[in-house]
Amino acid sequence: LYKTIILLAVFVGSLFYFSDDVKVETRQERLETVEMGEVTYPTITILLEDNIEVNRLHGYSNNVDSRMSRDAITPLNEEQSFKVCISENEYEIKRVDYELLSIYDDNIIETDNIKALEQDELKEHKLAKIKFKTPLENGQEYYMHITLVTNKSKKINYYTRVKKIDESYYKEKLDYVKDFNRAPFNKDES
Repeated sequence: LYKTIILLAVFVGSLFYFSDDVKVETRQERLETVEMGEVTYPTITILLEDNIEVNRLHGYSNNVDSRMSRDAITPLNEEQSFKVCISENEYEIKRVDYELLSIYDDNIIETDNIKALEQDELKEHKLAKIKFKTPLENGQEYYMHITLVTNKSKKINYYTRVKKIDESYYKEKLDYVKDFNRAPFNKDES
């Protein structure tokens, strides 16, 4: 009984003694809203079958570790192809380079460049069709590094992942998402 009382007294005494040594720091944070400037680098989107636009990508001036890019995945069809739609903004794009890399060991599976860029119908964007020659495994993800080269030899880098999916039903899934997104704004359809 005495040991318990002494232990409790030492504990309470140490709480009072050490509480004076604990410094409490208070910080006031200011929240500021900073307006971003206009986009100057080209942006690209991926065009799938029937000109379905997915994955708007923004460019980087430096190389980035492609393993960090987890925000976009591009589904590939049986032909293993898609189009890159380029909004040039303040740049003139002359060439599109791309690399397909293994997700496991970063080995380059395929690399190529496209110099013959098409114009879309409205002549607002340039288009580059990418078709992989190497057969890809169904259901397997790969890294993709796309580089736009300007008329002044500036390189702008984009990163995404690609995945070959047979029967992905992405058209139906995208239609569902679009309908779900529109429903709150249209009371007649909801």
